Amino acid sequence: MSGSELRLVLDFAVTDLDTFTSAVRSAVEVSAGEPGTVHYDWYIDEEAGTARLYEAYESAEAVAAHVAGKVFTELLPVLASSSRITNIDAYGDPAVLGPAEALGPVKLWGEPFAAV
Repeated sequence: MSGSELRLVLDFAVTDLDTFTSAVRSAVEVSAGEPGTVHYDWYIDEEAGTARLYEAYESAEAVAAHVAGKVFTELLPVLASSSRITNIDAYGDPAVLGPAEALGPVKLWGEPFAAV
């Protein structure tokens, strides 16, 4: 992991499964076309009413493009109306996050002390 990469794991409590999964599908379509997106993987436990997003970006510029794009400007309000973020783990340079605390409780892990 280089100094400008960022990886995030977000946990959600889902309150409206149909609305949430529809918004997630749209977010995946949008994110797949964003340059610098390495991973944008959603996992949903319908029975427990929880979801997890694992996302990774190759640079601060890729994160900035994602934050300025449709996922944040159009889909985030839909996701927020159908779920709430219960935890965010951020790996990498925390400076690229900007005001991530506005999204929910964030644990900044920083750069790895050892990596392959």
